[in-house]
Amino acid sequence: MGRITKVLRLPWTQKGLLVESLILLAVARAAVLLLPFRWVVRVLGTQQAPSTAQPAELGDSDAGDEIMREGNIQRDLEAYRASQQATHVRQIGAMVSRIARHVPWTSKCLDQAIAAKIMLARRGIPGTVYFGVRNGDEGEFKAHAWLRSGNVVATGGRGHRQYIVINSFGENGEYNGK
Repeated sequence: MGRITKVLRLPWTQKGLLVESLILLAVARAAVLLLPFRWVVRVLGTQQAPSTAQPAELGDSDAGDEIMREGNIQRDLEAYRASQQATHVRQIGAMVSRIARHVPWTSKCLDQAIAAKIMLARRGIPGTVYFGVRNGDEGEFKAHAWLRSGNVVATGGRGHRQYIVINSFGENGEYNGK
C-alpha cells in the first residue's frame, strides 16, 4: 500500500514520466529480446565516435555592471537552455532507473538506455548510448550500456568509467549541457 500511496502523491508531471518510463522499459525489453540488434540500434541514432561535449561556460562579469550586451544575453540564454535540458536529462534518468527496479521483468542497462534515449528524443534532447566492455573480477567478460547527454550520464552511470567504450550511437547535435 505504501508504494501506491507514494505514486498517488506524485505531481502530475512525475506521474507522466512514471507511466512513460514503464511503457518504454517494457517496449525496450521486448525489442532487445525479440528483434535483431541491427533493428534495435536504429532507435539509438547513428554509429559515431564518442562526443566530447563540454559544459556551457558562463563568463565572468562584474556584479556592478548593469549594461547588458547582446552577446551576454545570448550566452546566458544558451546556458539557461542547457541547464533546463540537463534538468530534464537527470529527471528522466532518475525515473527510468527507479522504475526499472520495480518492474516484474528484468530491465538491464541496455533496456534503460533505450527507454531513456526515446524519452529524451521525444523532448528534442540529443543523447549518446555507449557500449563498453571489461574483464570481471574473475576474468569473465562483462558488457555495459549507458546513456549520456551533454555531460550528464542519465542511465548506467554507476561504474561506467570501468568499461572500455567499443561503440556509441547518437546524434551529431549533442548539446553542451552540464
